[in-house]
Amino acid sequence: MSKLNTITTPSVFELDRLHKLQDQLHATTQGWVESAIESHFGVDNTVDLTKTQIDEIATFGAHLAIKLYDTKDYQGAEAETIASCVLNGIINHWAHENNEDEYKY
Repeated sequence: MSKLNTITTPSVFELDRLHKLQDQLHATTQGWVESAIESHFGVDNTVDLTKTQIDEIATFGAHLAIKLYDTKDYQGAEAETIASCVLNGIINHWAHENNEDEYKY
């Protein structure tokens, strides 16, 4: 068979393992947000926050979410979206560790 008769299928570009990228972005953001919270409130761990402090974080998170979904052409939404998800996770973890499973923000 000659090379002229050989039909080759062009390769299709793909990004493999995007879930790994998502995990890295989440982990980086988690560490960054936790560090900011611990530094601001002077605690060693976010589970050591008081209810008043977690309320302040929840209020910030709510304002961030409103900003994300209420502004049509808001720039930088990717970082804020990840940070908002991380904040929600921190708040939920705090509630679980402090026997505040009914905590609503």
